[in-house]
Amino acid sequence: AHPPRVRRRTTAARDMRSRDRGAVALAATGVLARVLLAILGWTETASERLELASPVDALARIREGHALWGMGQSPYGGSVLHAPPLYLALIGPLVANDAPAGLVAAVPFIVADLVIAVAIHAVANASNRTFRRGADASPASPASPASPAWVAALFLANPFSIASCAAASSAGFSAASLAVAVAGAIEGTPVVAGAGVAALAYLGDPTCAALT
Repeated sequence: AHPPRVRRRTTAARDMRSRDRGAVALAATGVLARVLLAILGWTETASERLELASPVDALARIREGHALWGMGQSPYGGSVLHAPPLYLALIGPLVANDAPAGLVAAVPFIVADLVIAVAIHAVANASNRTFRRGADASPASPASPASPAWVAALFLANPFSIASCAAASSAGFSAASLAVAVAGAIEGTPVVAGAGVAALAYLGDPTCAALT
């Protein structure tokens, strides 16, 4: 027979897997909501809301910068554009005025949210490992660890994160870089953490100064 501590751990893992099925469905619903908003053309409306996009990272700035680039003028000659050149080269053609801001344009922003969800999942996993070590030291603790899948799913299903993704703001990529940097640091993987900080610095996010 297994010791009581092993049985408790096995039962907790089984219960968590059972709960995670609902988390997967919730996460899929959040991703589907992003896809539907893009298909229905809500990007134009959402991108004009100040709650979802600031004048610095709004979709209109990328469009203006891409238009200036197409006319052979420098998009960095004034205060129109603050996004880095690589971001403009990759995202600009997808959201240009002559291209409908539909599902294709929304894909990079949906991917950025998925990266954030994966990073949140990794952070929650690390938190659970710390919790289990504390539970082993104090078996009488009645609390149970949070499900990493549910933590990530709640982010993907959050109405504000869905609307922010629909707004196609470049802030989503800064958030993804920050999440990767934090997850890499907590997981003890310097390469991942460094990549997140480097991406954050390239995007010009001031948060990078606090991480270095």
